[in-house]
This record gives sequence, structure tokens and C-alpha cells, in this order.
Amino acid sequence: MIENKFKTNNKLFVYGTLMSGFDNPYALQLHRSVGKVVKASIKGELYIVSNWHFEYPLAVFNEQSQFEIKGEVLEIENNLEELLEVLDKYEGIESVNPDAGEYVRAEIPVSTENGIEICWAYINNKPFEGLSRLDGGDFRAYLKNKI
Repeated sequence: MIENKFKTNNKLFVYGTLMSGFDNPYALQLHRSVGKVVKASIKGELYIVSNWHFEYPLAVFNEQSQFEIKGEVLEIENNLEELLEVLDKYEGIESVNPDAGEYVRAEIPVSTENGIEICWAYINNKPFEGLSRLDGGDFRAYLKNKI
């Protein structure tokens, strides 16, 4: 599913720990190369994975869904290829077998203030039964309400 198209598509939809304001090393590295950040959403359902050393969201993209997942579109100004390789590793995507991990990076339609844009996104690639669906599809709001 991963192709070399990212040389022309420099937009990435993020909905979890890579959004602006998160301070993990991957988010910080990513945001050093980001020019513009726009609020955005995709169709689908957001689930919470809590059997890890921290909670993180899992997006199940579905263009026919009545639900939305809220996030941001990041316009990457430089180091795009290098950043996506680093983020692929963070998301558990192996270059040898990119379709084998929990996530896959795909180009999908994203709703923004400018209309529908095609952006890269890390979306679910494995069964997600047993995970809790996040009502409202907003990971940032979920974390804020936990405090």
C-alpha cells in the first residue's frame, strides 16, 4: 500500500500522539518540519488501545461511516521522505512487509476548511475487536477529560 507518491503529497493527517502539542520525540521531530496545521477530520471510528505502557488511538477509516475522527492536517515543508520513514517505524510499519503491522500508511480523503484533500494517514490494519470506541472521535478531548 505504501508507494513512492510521498515525494509529491506532503500532507499528513494525524489524530493522536503526533498532533501539535504532544511532546514525544516523534511529534517534536515531525513538527520541526511542519509549516501549516489545519483542523481536519476523516470518516470512521476511533478506538483506544490501552494494553500498552500508554494509551493511544487506532483509527478505523470508513468513507461510509456516520462517525468522524478529529485531527489535524500537517503540511510538511521539508525532510518529507525522511520523516515518513521515521514515522513508519514509530507506527510499526516495516519497509520489507508494510502491510503486516497494526497500522498502514495510506492516502485517504480528509475533510478540512478547504474542502476534501487527499492526505497520508496511519490507519488500522488489524482486527480491533475488544477495544473501546471513543465517542466523539477526538483523542485530545479524551485525554483532557481523563484528568
